[in-house]
Amino acid sequence: GLHALFAYRRLPRLSWVPGVVMAISALLTAHVGVSVALAMPPFVSTLMLAFFVYLNLDLFARTERRRRRVGAPKPVVYTEQLLRQYFVRYVVFGSLCGMFGAMVGSAGGLMLVPLLIAFTGMGTKEAIYASLLMMAGSATSAFLGQVTYGSLDYAIGVPMGWAAIVGGYFGVMAIEYVAEDTLRVLLKIFLSELGIFMLVFSFFI
Repeated sequence: GLHALFAYRRLPRLSWVPGVVMAISALLTAHVGVSVALAMPPFVSTLMLAFFVYLNLDLFARTERRRRRVGAPKPVVYTEQLLRQYFVRYVVFGSLCGMFGAMVGSAGGLMLVPLLIAFTGMGTKEAIYASLLMMAGSATSAFLGQVTYGSLDYAIGVPMGWAAIVGGYFGVMAIEYVAEDTLRVLLKIFLSELGIFMLVFSFFI
């Protein structure tokens, strides 16, 4: 969430709306992902996440092929009409990615970006910024869920949390200087690595 504030400070006011809607949606559902993950065998939840990641990777690849065939889409101009048109999608995507992300502690941002690019017309950077806001709601809800079940390890989590805040801040700054094409390549690499990790990890838990 802190990173998103930095990213959005130069964007038009309505650009905040998708990220805020998805943050609220994830806030309401991520704790469900925590409870589901604790109720099922660990290998099942990781296999589910691997499947979901590869679906997103396939979706992203299809979007890229269409982009090369018909050209890059025009930049999104946010209007109240456009936001109303995609409102339900923002709610659904935020809810699903918040829930699935909370199942493995990822907050779901990496899985959200391809959905936003493919189904709401967002550019890569816009989708990343919106996913950062969504993760604020997802992480808060998942944290409260973990507190409820008493499964938090503060000795590990607190140092990693501070490191993530610092790293995320510099990551958002770096996005401003990275080309859209490079970001899309990095996204495909990260999605591939996440899917492989989940798939392999499921056989060792």
